[in-house]
Amino acid sequence: MELISPLLRNDFREFCVTYFVLRQIDDIFTMAGIRHGNLPKDRLISGQRRTLVEEYYASLNLHNQSDADKFLKVLGYAIAQRYSSEEPRDILRGFCKREDLIVDGMNVYRKSGKPPVSRHVAVSPTILAELKTRLIDLNKTDAH
Repeated sequence: MELISPLLRNDFREFCVTYFVLRQIDDIFTMAGIRHGNLPKDRLISGQRRTLVEEYYASLNLHNQSDADKFLKVLGYAIAQRYSSEEPRDILRGFCKREDLIVDGMNVYRKSGKPPVSRHVAVSPTILAELKTRLIDLNKTDAH
């Protein structure tokens, strides 16, 4: 079971796209000890920031507590960034609250030592690509 939910990863990726420049994304992941990974060749992602975040995600094994802790550090570093208003921090704190995480300054950690109960179903990119192809093929069929 993954220790960081797909919903949190997706929401955080979109947060990075909205609030950070490429350098900030590099900084928060690098400070947490995360390196670039390789994305599958068939994985199409739009935008440089979105791609950069996904490259960092690709290097993580989120079944491993150490890697999950690194991701929580990234969240903490994101909370510590300077923003023109408090709204971005509130958004991040909201993500953490939804996931039963505790935010203490720039430290983010779990309420208990138990892994989270998965409330979200992840769909593999291969299945999504197959479904997309089938949907496009529906347009090619004759109307009944």
